[in-house]
Amino acid sequence: MLSKRVIERWRERAEPGDIVFVSSDTTAHPRPYLATYGASKAGLEAFATTLALECEGTAIRPAVVRVGPTLSGFADDWNLEVFEELMPYWQRFGIQRHFNTMVPEDVARTVVQVVTAPPHMRVPLVEVQPRAPTT
Repeated sequence: MLSKRVIERWRERAEPGDIVFVSSDTTAHPRPYLATYGASKAGLEAFATTLALECEGTAIRPAVVRVGPTLSGFADDWNLEVFEELMPYWQRFGIQRHFNTMVPEDVARTVVQVVTAPPHMRVPLVEVQPRAPTT
């Protein structure tokens, strides 16, 4: 695993480092029909949390950026009719309250904020969501 190799190298050299795992709000707000995706992201978050414990006492800072709805290629191959059926279903559960989304640059800015936190700080988890439409 890449993270293991990178962290081993940082430890050998006593170097500081940041490693950011991009997750999904489906870990905290499961969406029907995305069980496999949500489970994989929950596993990623568990890994990052355990890794942070293993790095305690070093200058290595594992972090999770948990992302809400973002325009990406994630659903590009979805059948539009299935997606149109899912949205009202998700709204019924209060999961998708509005249709605003973020763009990948928003996520990138968040990652930059995490890794540029002062050295004496650790940011274990940040969740970002699109703002609801203004009225």
